[in-house]
Amino acid sequence: MRLTAILFTALALFAAKDPAPQGKLLMSDDFEGTAIDKAWRVANGEWKQAGGALTGAELEADKHAAVVRRKVDYKNATIQLRFRLDGSRQTSLSVNHAKGHLCRVTVRPEGFWIQLDPDKDKGTKADVMARSKQPFKTGVWLDMTVTFAGTKMTAKIGDVVLTGDNPAIAGPKADVGLPVNGKSVSFDSIRVYGQN
Repeated sequence: MRLTAILFTALALFAAKDPAPQGKLLMSDDFEGTAIDKAWRVANGEWKQAGGALTGAELEADKHAAVVRRKVDYKNATIQLRFRLDGSRQTSLSVNHAKGHLCRVTVRPEGFWIQLDPDKDKGTKADVMARSKQPFKTGVWLDMTVTFAGTKMTAKIGDVVLTGDNPAIAGPKADVGLPVNGKSVSFDSIRVYGQN
């Protein structure tokens, strides 16, 4: 009986894990060492790398969120990001297409959401496709998994999964970005698996 209970527990834990990412590894950074990889482009804010983490903070003089971006071409993909809110009011995993903003997952201490970004050329506004009010503690490492599959975008943090569906999501993506609003956010690792 005890062996059966242990077996069921093990199976439940195995089933709860995220499935393996599909596609080849397109980009990976564990933020080791003290120099930020030159593939990252710092657009705004103050960015430092130390102790196996990349930390960004908004600078008031910029009048814009701190942002660092890295070019990577993909269409359908899985993005894995490990991060920690260190007093920031907001951070995002931001995705652009070749001509500008496409979509993002935005995280605040009081919850997170996924949205399609505004398109100035088409005159569209931001479209929040799904939202969770599950709060997050500051100073705690969090794991985010974002998947793009055709017109669908899914974001998972902890046990909460959000899904959105929009034809614009199916197109090619050109990068990953890490905006930080306010005080700092630390990033421990990021990986992009997919097809380019």
